[in-house]
Amino acid sequence: MSFGPSSKSCVTTVATPGLDAAKPQDSEVFNGDPYSMGSNGAFEPRGEVVFTIPLPSSFLSSLPNPQTNVSVPAGSGTGGGCISSEGPFGRQQAHLGPTILGAYGSIPTGPNNLFKYNPRCIKRDLNPYIMNKYTTYRNITQAITNYTTVGEFQAVVQSDSRYRLTIGNIGVHAGGHVGVGGDPMADQPSTPGDPIWFLHHANQAVQKRTWTVADTGTILNFVPSPNTTLDTTVDLAYIGGSLSPPLPVRDLLSTVGGPFCYKYV
Repeated sequence: MSFGPSSKSCVTTVATPGLDAAKPQDSEVFNGDPYSMGSNGAFEPRGEVVFTIPLPSSFLSSLPNPQTNVSVPAGSGTGGGCISSEGPFGRQQAHLGPTILGAYGSIPTGPNNLFKYNPRCIKRDLNPYIMNKYTTYRNITQAITNYTTVGEFQAVVQSDSRYRLTIGNIGVHAGGHVGVGGDPMADQPSTPGDPIWFLHHANQAVQKRTWTVADTGTILNFVPSPNTTLDTTVDLAYIGGSLSPPLPVRDLLSTVGGPFCYKYV
């Protein structure tokens, strides 16, 4: 969830609250005050949580021994229950999923039942172990400054299993999801049900932008690729599941057209 402060040739200042990876539940982001993103989940004692992260089908064809999932031991979190109803988003519910996550008492709907209506409270399980291991300033700045091709940069951020350099590392993207934990943030297909998803993904955009304007130059077709057009297909992989084959860009431009029907309010 951290914001990387620098690139090779410039310093990026981002006006957001800081997040102490050692005690994320006490940070300005999650302390539950009126200006936060809500609280941690109520503490529910449990053993070590192991998250299952599905690999997109587009990754699998290039693997010598393809796996459909990766299991990530995550230690024990600091919450696990519903976020406080007294703070921001405390009365908001998640409505879709969880599709694969069973760690927090929610019954998974399964990947072939993605759109089943399933209202429930938002749960979080802030995990200092995961945040210290995968989402620190060092993780982000190393990704920005150490890798000079878009393939390597994205491999480190997204933990692309085609690259040896990502073995044993879930990356800062999945690290943010697993670090917040809970339901739906740790259930990849339904994660936007937790409002922190939007801050986390804005952070991903900041990281990519910071890397782009550094002195790597790879964004300018350094890895040759065809121009994207309205007819270029996008593989939604596990997010779309079996219900959604690859779709052209023209069908993905509106939130109220094509396969979508939602608005931000």
